[in-house]
Amino acid sequence: MVAILVLIIWLSSLGTTYAKADLSNAVTTLTSGNNTYIKFNNGILIQYGRITTTGQKERRVYMPISFKNDGYKVFYGIEAGADVVQTLYTLNKSTSSFYASGTFYDPYNGNKGFPSESFDWFAIGIWK
Repeated sequence: MVAILVLIIWLSSLGTTYAKADLSNAVTTLTSGNNTYIKFNNGILIQYGRITTTGQKERRVYMPISFKNDGYKVFYGIEAGADVVQTLYTLNKSTSSFYASGTFYDPYNGNKGFPSESFDWFAIGIWK
């Protein structure tokens, strides 16, 4: 009987110690326009969104929430378009924004310039 009582007390503590299957007690999520963040209780922050401005050498990305520092990492995804993107890289990171810059080259017609496609971005870092 004592063993069963200890087991029940131990099982009841799991709900406050471990994340639920749906993570409802471990994360905060906010979606604002094209941008979303997922803030984990352990300090990890994931943010992602879509940039639709086109034809500019540099495009500034404003994130929905600030990171603790500028040590976060940014990744990009570009949908296939008429132009083949050669490079897309990150410049001037701050805790709340960064610039994405790049160039393209179209091997079919030899055109060069700035990427005209919209692109998705994904950033991961810490908030505390």
